[in-house]
Amino acid sequence: MSLARKIEKYIAQEHVQFEGYEGVKSLTNLVKLFGYGGSFADPLSAFLADNSGALEALVEWISSQSCDEWEESLDDGLREDDDN
Repeated sequence: MSLARKIEKYIAQEHVQFEGYEGVKSLTNLVKLFGYGGSFADPLSAFLADNSGALEALVEWISSQSCDEWEESLDDGLREDDDN
């Protein structure tokens, strides 16, 4: 059975939801099953630190969103240059 199928099975078996804080808790529980956690205070942070592709995918997802608040906040953090 593939990893994707095993994850699907786990999600169905545990009735996993990925919304709000419960979603973060669900993702944290999933990465704990992969062996992250142990002595780490935050298994999700340990997983992300060990998997740069997950970070890149998250940044790509953020970049694809249409969120005026995020854009305005980012504008506040960008230096002005001649390429606007």
